[in-house]
Amino acid sequence: MRTLLLAAAAAVAAGQSCQDTTAENFATSNIRDDSLCAYEPVYYCADSSATNYLASIPTGTGKDYFARVWMCEYTLTACMDSTADNYFPQGDLHDQSKCSFGGCTNPDAINYDSSATYHDGSCQYDKVGCTDPNAANYNSAFTVSCQAFTPPSPPPSPPASPPPPPPPSPSPPPPPPSPPPSPPTSPAPSSPPPSLPQPSPPPPSPPPPSPPPFPPPSPPPPTPPPPSPPPPDTPSPFPPSPPPFPPPPWSPGAMPPFGPPPPSPPPPSPPPPSAPPSPPPSPPPLPPPSPPPS
Repeated sequence: MRTLLLAAAAAVAAGQSCQDTTAENFATSNIRDDSLCAYEPVYYCADSSATNYLASIPTGTGKDYFARVWMCEYTLTACMDSTADNYFPQGDLHDQSKCSFGGCTNPDAINYDSSATYHDGSCQYDKVGCTDPNAANYNSAFTVSCQAFTPPSPPPSPPASPPPPPPPSPSPPPPPPSPPPSPPTSPAPSSPPPSLPQPSPPPPSPPPPSPPPFPPPSPPPPTPPPPSPPPPDTPSPFPPSPPPFPPPPWSPGAMPPFGPPPPSPPPPSPPPPSAPPSPPPSPPPLPPPSPPPS
């Protein structure tokens, strides 16, 4: 750009100048040379959805074109209804589907608004109570009387249907067919009576049992040793003690005598064991049995 301006200044000095009024170096002279014109850069929008979209760049103008996003302009579609909550008068095109209206969206409320698009918390409901001013429980805040919600009477019950007729009795079964007559049977040929088996001879009698053997005689028990003689009396170095005085006779109700009781006499010694009797002599052995006749 600076080179172009320097060249234009040199041309002006030679009597040549750019005579395009849109150029930055416009000047009047005797000789016109538009090749010396210098222009500001041109910025344009290359987005096809923008309203100022530049589809093609002009040629032969000597200008430089540069695409910039911030140069694009679009049509602003908004709600331009003044009764809507989101009314936007600066829009370029009105779209009713973008409008929002607040209100009560509950059909059970007394201030239900069918045109509301969102619930704004303004729903109001009936207050059921006594609306009779003469009653003790009357309240002016009640909007609907309790009698308006009296439950309806139940529908009458349908008449009882008659009982169904009894089923027809089944017909008796047909009698079974009689069997065909059987053909006469010829007498079977007589067969000789079977021969009876001959009786078998009786089995031989078993031999008589042998008598049990007698047990051997037990040996006689050993003879006990003779009793040892008593030891001889050894004279005591002390004189014999006098015999104790006999205790006085004891009568019922009197105190027992003091001192230890007299010693009891020793028990009698058992008699020596007698020798067991000798067993009887064993009988002679029996002769062996004779073999049975063959």
